[in-house]
Amino acid sequence: MEVRLAFDAEAVLKLTPEEAATLIDETIAALRSRFPPSRVKRIDTPHGGIQLSLSGPSRLSDEQIRRLGTTPNPSFRLAMTARPEDIGENITAEGEEALDLRKETERALEYVRSAGAGAGAGTIPGADAVQRESIAKYNVLARAEGGPPEGLFFAWEPREEGRAELIALVLEKREDWRFDSGCVDDFYLSYDQNERPALGFNVAAADHDRFEAFTDAHEGQQLAIVLGSDILTRPNLNSALRTGGVITGGRFGFKKSDVEFFVQMLTTKPLPVAMRLVSIERR
Repeated sequence: MEVRLAFDAEAVLKLTPEEAATLIDETIAALRSRFPPSRVKRIDTPHGGIQLSLSGPSRLSDEQIRRLGTTPNPSFRLAMTARPEDIGENITAEGEEALDLRKETERALEYVRSAGAGAGAGTIPGADAVQRESIAKYNVLARAEGGPPEGLFFAWEPREEGRAELIALVLEKREDWRFDSGCVDDFYLSYDQNERPALGFNVAAADHDRFEAFTDAHEGQQLAIVLGSDILTRPNLNSALRTGGVITGGRFGFKKSDVEFFVQMLTTKPLPVAMRLVSIERR
């Protein structure tokens, strides 16, 4: 396998030679925390550009490799999947009598389509970098500015064959029920009761009480692990949790490579700058 990644040429050209050299070194170090270090190499192109090459065998899919290689330092959070019964409790829109989650999702998609027009955006099924950036911008817009209703935000969930679906998620009104990377001590490879690979995680001791209250209140719902604008996984919350938990792959289970990908995305060094995927070749 040969993967080529490239820097945004305009961003690098704005830097001094010393700043550019530091950026390149930091990017290589971050990628070497995400991939086998000896396989990450710098390549200077004939036209003065800079690319990074990732070579060697990999069990990861092309989409997982793309996300590991191009995702910079996205925010991490846990969030519940929005349901109609959340409207009026966590989700509100002043001046509107009723909200329809399906229509709200279509509204968000229309914003993404409009924002991506003329900006080199790909088709919606792929949810490319432009579309990920667009939904991140949409999520922070006030309702009066065309954004989502209060208490709602959106993220992309990967589907089969490189497709992606936009999912409505709840932004908890209770501040103590908002969980980010500072609340989780570790993610690791675990196994479910059938000895299939699963994603384990440990909650920081200081957050045990509020995590237990949060999961107890949302038992039976779908808990999303969100990284930036992407949903890594969205399992059912089968029981209240206190110190952490094990996220299983459901009926068909996770592949070991899936869990390895989750751990790499959640625990390795952030990229100092977003990279662009040039090509992936499997031999």
